[in-house]
Amino acid sequence: MLKSGLIIFFLTLISYSFYYKFKSNKNLEVQITKPNKFLIEKASKWPIWEKEVSEFDYSYDKTEQCYILEGDVDIITPKKTWSFTAGDFVVFPKGLKCKWKIKKNVRKHYNFIK
Repeated sequence: MLKSGLIIFFLTLISYSFYYKFKSNKNLEVQITKPNKFLIEKASKWPIWEKEVSEFDYSYDKTEQCYILEGDVDIITPKKTWSFTAGDFVVFPKGLKCKWKIKKNVRKHYNFIK
């Protein structure tokens, strides 16, 4: 029981640290990492979103965390392009305006932070 509580606390702490890091980030950088098994387990409980090869504009009114199950995607802003694929954990900060360029059908678990 104690171990389970510590794991939940640890995962919550990770979520909030991502949130506060991006809340204060004026450059609106996309964060891409390789998640540990605890973060993968947490993300596996989130809803799934799927999209075919396409391009579209998107604006984030909330911070989004997602775990990429399948796909190959570029996120394009006037200042930088980020690329991610299956197995990546990605955080999109609130306020980001970008173009999604899906090069291979994408499937991801996602979670919006208020």
